[in-house]
Amino acid sequence: MKLQQLKEGKVKLFAYGGKPWNADVFFNPEAEVTRDLSVAAVQAWQRMNKEKLTVCDALAGSGCRGLRYAKEVNGLKSVLLNDFNPVSARLIKKNIALNKLGRLCKASRCDANVLLSGKMFGIVDIDPFGPPVPFLDSAARSVLWNGMLAVTATDTSGLAGTYPETCLRKYGIRSMKTDYYAELGMRILISSIISTCAHHERGFMPLFSFATTHYYRVFGTVENNRSAADDALRQFGYVSHCFKCGNRVIGRSETCGHCESPMRTAGPLWLGRLNDKAFFQAVMADVGKRKFRLAQQDMKLLQLIEQETELPPFYYNLHEIARMNKTAIPRIEKLIGELQRKGFAAGRTHFCPTAVKTDAKFDVLLEILRTEPLR
Repeated sequence: MKLQQLKEGKVKLFAYGGKPWNADVFFNPEAEVTRDLSVAAVQAWQRMNKEKLTVCDALAGSGCRGLRYAKEVNGLKSVLLNDFNPVSARLIKKNIALNKLGRLCKASRCDANVLLSGKMFGIVDIDPFGPPVPFLDSAARSVLWNGMLAVTATDTSGLAGTYPETCLRKYGIRSMKTDYYAELGMRILISSIISTCAHHERGFMPLFSFATTHYYRVFGTVENNRSAADDALRQFGYVSHCFKCGNRVIGRSETCGHCESPMRTAGPLWLGRLNDKAFFQAVMADVGKRKFRLAQQDMKLLQLIEQETELPPFYYNLHEIARMNKTAIPRIEKLIGELQRKGFAAGRTHFCPTAVKTDAKFDVLLEILRTEPLR
């Protein structure tokens, strides 16, 4: 494939054209939003820590993400861009030179697990093509005390319940295909990171999580003590789901309290926060100050996440709930307003454009859908 010179953010980049999965070096231009938000997250973390940070982009591909860290984040000490693919390693060196970042960036050609097993960094970024599971153990050990770990998963179908056997085999957690499948997949990914860190008596706490197109992406802090690991594990639990009416309850339940049908259970999985409010606000503020090409798309995503930051787990896809219970599909904003008028917390979710999150019980939600004029 032909090598092209592109531009993303403040970085110039040599990358191969055509479909990214067929290229000699993987580069997905559709992931620009995730890289924008990653730049903002690393900058927010640097400002909170107020120290020069070392960053490792362990599966760098063309080097775009790591180069953007070096070029667009203030206060970094060094950025190591690593990839075992020899073509990637040569291209990374070429891109470092193209952007005149030789003092701040170094290129490395090494198996990511070998690299991470031998060195420690303030920020470790794992962005594989597929599941991150093969790299989590070495990444968990490679993050400095009170450092940050960033993880991407692109095997969304397994995480989200389409292939529950695959999810169980790779992540050690039982999944199922529900109407809130995207959030379920995100929570399973976070659960796997927490469990892996706990093996080394380290605690992982999510700071910023989001899903776009075919990506799950999570940033979290790693604390080097067993009490932090225990605190995270205490927030694990189960979700039971009724496939007849759409009811869901936190915990194990064999029978639906609404329609008395059998329920299926997923877990154990993380039931805590997906985003830390203070850190999320710092990321949002940073994006607001920048002139990203996709700034409007970035902010639209962040504004949806902001609505759900403090809402409980698992959204309701209103189209699916209406279909299963033979109700009209409401206008989302009217439903949210009615829930709030009745004293419940409610908001949209970035996981699904036809869904709401609320602390109202399923029976209450269903009653509103059946009795209130919400069209």
